[in-house]
Amino acid sequence: MKIPEPAPNIKDILIQLGEKAFTILNNIPTDAAKKWQEDYDYWSEFKYKNFPEGITPEIAWLKRSFDTYSQRIQAPVFDKNHNFFSFWVSPLAQKIMYTVDRSIGSVQPLQDLRDEAENGRYLMASLIEEASNSSIIEGAATTRRQAKELIASNRKPSNKSEWMVINNFEAIKYIKTVTRQPLTLDLIRKIHSIITEHTLAKPEEIGCFRTSPKDDDIVIEDGEQNVLYRTPPGKEVIPRLEELIRFINQEDGQTFIHPIIKAIILHFTISYIHPFTDGNGRTARALFYWYMLKNDYWLFEYISISRLVLKMHGQYNRAFLYSEYSDNDLTYFINFHLEVIDKALKEFQEYLHRKKVDFQNAEPLFKKWPTLNKRQKDLLINALKNPQREYTIARHSVLHNITWPTGRADFLNLVRLGLFSKQKQGKGYIFLPVDNLKEVLITRK
Repeated sequence: MKIPEPAPNIKDILIQLGEKAFTILNNIPTDAAKKWQEDYDYWSEFKYKNFPEGITPEIAWLKRSFDTYSQRIQAPVFDKNHNFFSFWVSPLAQKIMYTVDRSIGSVQPLQDLRDEAENGRYLMASLIEEASNSSIIEGAATTRRQAKELIASNRKPSNKSEWMVINNFEAIKYIKTVTRQPLTLDLIRKIHSIITEHTLAKPEEIGCFRTSPKDDDIVIEDGEQNVLYRTPPGKEVIPRLEELIRFINQEDGQTFIHPIIKAIILHFTISYIHPFTDGNGRTARALFYWYMLKNDYWLFEYISISRLVLKMHGQYNRAFLYSEYSDNDLTYFINFHLEVIDKALKEFQEYLHRKKVDFQNAEPLFKKWPTLNKRQKDLLINALKNPQREYTIARHSVLHNITWPTGRADFLNLVRLGLFSKQKQGKGYIFLPVDNLKEVLITRK
């Protein structure tokens, strides 16, 4: 990750152009200016675009800045010189937010989810996905499969990476219980304490803001130890957080800001303030989810944003830095986050469609088995695809968010019906699909 090339200073460009500046800007073709706004590239990409004859990259940059600056909205976060960040709501942002709002209430596949989710399968899968990926982003040495097995086993974590997974899992469950509470310093501390338990070199720093001068020199570096970002001093942490809290809890401000954008600003500001010595990224992501659920975006219980952030981690870091290196323009970070949300929503809809098709294709196999419940059908569909897989009550219970006795009953009934076999393994049991499972399902009299 390299330090971004600083964007041109608008005042310097104006001085160079002198009195002819506004004449030049007014003669720029409308279509070109509109495209620059829609793309909203950072300077390092923007300067390589094809510009109209006689228009330099600097003039084009000035034009886009002028066209959007008057519409920028101030955010409750400021830089080291106490200049506030601000953002412009682009057409792309408006389109994505409209799509998300519409999906919450009117898209049929997502309405169907409310019925399908009664068994908790989708919800638990998402919780595990988010817990593992958020941990990996912060350096945990684990995989999604390992995280799933860890959570399903209910065993005590044995190292820092495993604690990070379990802590993230517990934090995501916790935030669902406090969505009716306002944002407070205590809530931020509480979430951090859950997320960082057994993972900090200094346990006394769990849930504690960095207010000591000795914590002032915290820097974010690239692989070559170049300083990308330096955190605000510790004495400013609480005042900055209090400014953020007022903004988040305010519901009737003079300027309407869409809840999704407020959630993204909450994420950015926690990361920027860096209120703790460690665990800030995980805390910021948890608070993003908290605010989305607080504003009734129930769908976000089922979507893992961190999975895509992990895939696009370089772009995430660049969007964060672009916002700081371009006149405190939060638009870059907001646009990136909205694109991640849009992609996550589309992938989830595709996932729901695949699951629905799987059930529809398998339904003829279950016609002679009227006592099977949805969880058992899901197990059988999985077993048809993975005939050698070993299944456990613990994993099944966690994945479907059910009690252990209920999970046990699911398997014992499948064994009684002759669809699974039960084998001793260590102190417990594993369950295996019978040979020729599909044929057994079809040929029942």
